[in-house]
Amino acid sequence: MTSTYTADPGAAATAAGPHTGWQELPAAGQPAQDARARTRSTLTTWGLPRHLVGDAELVATELVTNAVRHGRGPVRLRLALEDQHLVVAVADCDPHPVDPAARAADDDESGRGLAIVAGLSQHHGCTVNGRRKVMWAALATTATGVRVVPPPTPQPAPPPAPATGESARAPADPALVAA
Repeated sequence: MTSTYTADPGAAATAAGPHTGWQELPAAGQPAQDARARTRSTLTTWGLPRHLVGDAELVATELVTNAVRHGRGPVRLRLALEDQHLVVAVADCDPHPVDPAARAADDDESGRGLAIVAGLSQHHGCTVNGRRKVMWAALATTATGVRVVPPPTPQPAPPPAPATGESARAPADPALVAA
């Protein structure tokens, strides 16, 4: 899809909506887990729907995991609401672009993270700015977005079939019987 975002979608604060600024993730420990926790906390504070928070957590996890495994230097996370989208951006110090459309082979044990990001976002990409690379994804925050679908309404179970010899007549609904 064609992006409507700037050359570096997470570069500076915008007047479009709230943002976190760049948050450096710890190099030691579990940066993907930290990114998930920060994403959940921030987006819950912003009052975003739970399904969007969950999708954003997964996107942040995948982008941070890629930056840790394949990038260099400190990894930074930024969340921002811009133009009816939630933008999740992850920066590292490896200036080599990543092909966001790259696909893993069927028998590969890893390499599906960007496919997951693509499936959850309306737009995603890689921007190189000087000596830094930013992988980003824009998730829809409106009802026109592909992920905003209400869960199905549970349907009541049908009544059991009558036993042999019993009437097939449906039982009377007590609410409809006049007293």
